[in-house]
This record gives sequence, structure tokens and C-alpha cells, in this order.
Amino acid sequence: MKTLATFYDLIMPELPGISTALVDQYLIQMAREICEHSRAWREDFDATDAVAGQATYDVFAPETKAELVAVHKLTVGSVLLFDDSWRMPITRYDLSTADAPKYRKDNPPFSISADLTQITLIDDEIPTADAAASIVMTGSMKPAMDADSLPDWLYVVHARTLKSAVLSALMAHAGKPWSAPAQSGLYAADYASRLQFAATNAQTGNTRRVLRTRQSGI
Repeated sequence: MKTLATFYDLIMPELPGISTALVDQYLIQMAREICEHSRAWREDFDATDAVAGQATYDVFAPETKAELVAVHKLTVGSVLLFDDSWRMPITRYDLSTADAPKYRKDNPPFSISADLTQITLIDDEIPTADAAASIVMTGSMKPAMDADSLPDWLYVVHARTLKSAVLSALMAHAGKPWSAPAQSGLYAADYASRLQFAATNAQTGNTRRVLRTRQSGI
């Protein structure tokens, strides 16, 4: 993880008179937006134990100040139930779909709680027996509002995306020493382009550190 101060040199030289507190606020706000819209911060969950008859399991991120955005892949036991990045192979000689998930991407076999902290399997997929480490997921995350650091990949891969996002928002403020409406528009266009690129990249299935799950109520 990178401290917020790591990003100051990218942003503050173009914002005369601005406070670090305000920059911090927008770094978090725009990082959350980038992660939520691109779903680019993707990581594998730790495998968790299935419990017979239990449908709901808690989900929590590996970082204490991160929140779940979406579940992108789910395996229960040896069955791949859901994978929103799966595409039917189109080749001349091999039309096999043996690796296809059981459910289509528009029909996930689970729901996520409103606060994004629990996953609930549909009735047909509730485990019928206890099984260690048999529920495996891949998910995307975003920093929590009270985060004081941002993921490394956001600095290494998408620093310019975050820079354009923050500068476009702050330069749009009227009556400030750093106000620059024309530049704000240019940065906004650059941000939109880079955000789309980040989203497209995420669809290729990049994963990084491990996410974890635990049984509901534990």
C-alpha cells in the first residue's frame, strides 16, 4: 500500500495554495470511484469452509480499510458456479465448453448484502455437507472512506488516471487559487479515457493479493 503523501508530487504542483487535507479527501474519493467503476482492484479470496445448510458467509477484504465492490468468480466444491470474465471459446477445431461456469454472468447464483459484507448462495447451491476450504471467490475492492493509504497498483499502473481524476475535480472549483476550468475539462477527458482502459484491463482477469472470507457470525 502507498501512503497518500506518495501521490502529492503528482498533484500539488498544479494546485497552488491547496491544503494536503483537501488533496487527501479527493485522493480517497477519486480512488474509490476508479476502483468501483473499473473494478480493477481484483484479488483472490482465501478459500473458506462450507457449512452444511448454511447459505450466508461473511466477506472481508485483506486490508482493514478496504470494501468489497463485486464478486467476479465463485467456485463451490469442485464446481465453477460463476465467472463473469468467461467467454465461450470460438475456434475452428475446439468448441468445447467443458470449463464453462454453471451460471451465466447475468444470472449469478448468489446475492450480496446491501452493506457488501456478506454473500448468500441461492437455495440450489447451499452446501449439503461440511467441506473445508471449498468456497473460493475472486472479487474487486475499493478503499474505505477512512483509508489512509492506497493500493500499490494504483500508483504503479494508474497513477496518471488518479492524477487526472483529482485535478479535474479540484480545478473545477470556482474562486480558488487553483481554479482552472479549461484544464479541468482536459483532465476530465483524459480521466474518462484512462478509466475505460482500466476497466477493459480488469476484464482480462488480473488478480493481486488475497481476499479472505469467514463464516457468518464468526
